[in-house]
Amino acid sequence: MAVNEYGRRGVETLINIFFPNICPMCNAPISKGEGFCSNCIKEVKLILDDGCKKCGKYLKDNEALFCGECNENILDRNISLFYYEGAIKQSLYRFKYKNFKSYAKNYSVYLKDYINIVRSWKAKALIPIPVHADKLNNRGYNQAKVFSKELSTILNIPVRNDILKRVIATTPQKGLSRQGRYDNLIKAFGVNKDLLSGIDVAILVDDIYTTGSTMDICAKLLKGCGVKKVYGICIATGRA
Repeated sequence: MAVNEYGRRGVETLINIFFPNICPMCNAPISKGEGFCSNCIKEVKLILDDGCKKCGKYLKDNEALFCGECNENILDRNISLFYYEGAIKQSLYRFKYKNFKSYAKNYSVYLKDYINIVRSWKAKALIPIPVHADKLNNRGYNQAKVFSKELSTILNIPVRNDILKRVIATTPQKGLSRQGRYDNLIKAFGVNKDLLSGIDVAILVDDIYTTGSTMDICAKLLKGCGVKKVYGICIATGRA
């Protein structure tokens, strides 16, 4: 690793330590409890009521309730907070790869728009989508687990990081079709069935919802082990 790379990472770590309440888009200091600064919030596209009522993606037809791409999804419903576009892309990149773990708290502020829906699910566990051990060692953390901890504080639902495991390091998903993603992931995950006792409803947590293949495969595994309902919460989603 180049010296300047060490220096850059050091600056990022210091920002996280000494300025924990920062806007996750411009890194300007913000008040406790705020998600984004007053300028950046104007650039963030919240999904709110515009999304598909099952997968959360943007609806092309404003009168429709479902996007038409998720009819066969095993996941009962997914909620995403933002559209994965514009400045939010760079924010999520830093959150996922550059150790800006404090951003998770900022993102979780916007769960308030869905809080009644999520609580009505009566979930017993938040299950972050796992990453392979090699990737975890290189990155140092699982961004889905970090986000799950913030959701846990709000929802008072425990994070269960021990139920799903990533057993195969798959090739990158970017650029693959929906079927390609599914084929790439079908054998990538394992589940510890013995730890699911008493969990009849679970919420999968991830950073980005694209085609939904990852969530759907994990939902299939959990339902195959007796979980009756499996929902999802993601930070951002693409458009249908």
